[in-house]
Amino acid sequence: VVDEQARLERQGAPTDFDYLALQAARSDGADLEPLLARLRALSLEFPQQADLRIGEALLLRGLGRSDEALKAVRKAERLTPSAKVTVLQAELLNSQGHADAALALMREAVDAHPEDARLRAQYIHLLAGAGEQEAVAAEIERFAAGPVANPELAANVAQLALRLGLLDAAERLLVHQLRVGYQVDEGYLRLAGVALARRQPEQALTYLRAIDGGPLYLTALGQRARILAETGALKGLHEELAAARSKHPDIAADIFRLEAELLTRLGALHRAEHVYTEAIEVHPEHLQLRYGWAMFLEQTGRIEAALRELEGLALAHPQDASALNAYGYTLLLRTERHQEALALIERALALAPGEPAIMDSMGWALYKLGRYSEALSHLQAAADALPEPEVIAHLVEVLWAMGRTDSARARLQAALREHPQSEYLTDVRDKLGLAFDDATD
Repeated sequence: VVDEQARLERQGAPTDFDYLALQAARSDGADLEPLLARLRALSLEFPQQADLRIGEALLLRGLGRSDEALKAVRKAERLTPSAKVTVLQAELLNSQGHADAALALMREAVDAHPEDARLRAQYIHLLAGAGEQEAVAAEIERFAAGPVANPELAANVAQLALRLGLLDAAERLLVHQLRVGYQVDEGYLRLAGVALARRQPEQALTYLRAIDGGPLYLTALGQRARILAETGALKGLHEELAAARSKHPDIAADIFRLEAELLTRLGALHRAEHVYTEAIEVHPEHLQLRYGWAMFLEQTGRIEAALRELEGLALAHPQDASALNAYGYTLLLRTERHQEALALIERALALAPGEPAIMDSMGWALYKLGRYSEALSHLQAAADALPEPEVIAHLVEVLWAMGRTDSARARLQAALREHPQSEYLTDVRDKLGLAFDDATD
């Protein structure tokens, strides 16, 4: 590919050396050194080609050599100043901890090219990363007030505006996104988010009902169901989901599961059980539905029935890592059959190596068997990949059991600050006998 680009350059045709380097730098496991050497050799042949220097900078950044990357991009700037050169230079400065210099560079570029929406969008994200909330808000308002030719940029900035609570700006950009037909369903989902932030559930439902198929349909339907449930319209919830099952029979089992899980969270256990029973009669082989039923049985205290259901799933789906892990982890929580649980979880991890939830199960099984060092290794990896309260609670308990009480307390402190209401964390705090102030101050 590089040789083809070089041939085009010799003929005076347009080339994409920088794009080629960007794709390589984004590829997992790619060996960037040979491509870097090739681009440097071509830079000697074509000393006025700025894109070669940009490509070199991108590869050097991918290799973690930011000082060299910055030198390369400055050479590109001397050859052909451009917005993409400015943005790359600012990103490199920012990655080196020179946020003020990066922001100043971008501010100067935006002032010089106020019509460049992509440049302004990059500046907005740089400001957001630096925590400059007032400046971000002002720039988003300017961006939303002007003409936006690129719907991808509009959608990107709208997402940030919504996250920062800038609802009017987000709405203007999302309406533009719908008007030009760009990622329409995503636009409706985010407009529903704007409506909910304004406490307008009926308006949110209108947007969500506009999504009537496609990959985001179940997500939208779930949000519709939650809105109806939170407003107390359980009858309307059932009718809406029943209609959805009739209209989309190919995903009817998933819609049953959605309804049953939502009713369970609401505490409407009798209704939830009725939905599960009806669903399993119609879809007896649906794995996720059967798994949801098993978890429902466990939550309602029918442990033996739950274990029978999970065992049946594991036997019927011996190559399904989730089924094996679910059965093994439930055995850990509800029985003393720890060795059997470990064997199931080992099989699951062999099928899905590196899966955080299964690594957590593995760590907890090893802890239950007294193999603390091995447990710690798995739980640290799981917590790094999936820093959720249940995983952190497991890690804290293992650290404490190993006598590493300072590390345990520090992890618990940090987790409780982020999730102060988590039962997993408060339970382990109480189990270890830590006072509340110890765990949060």
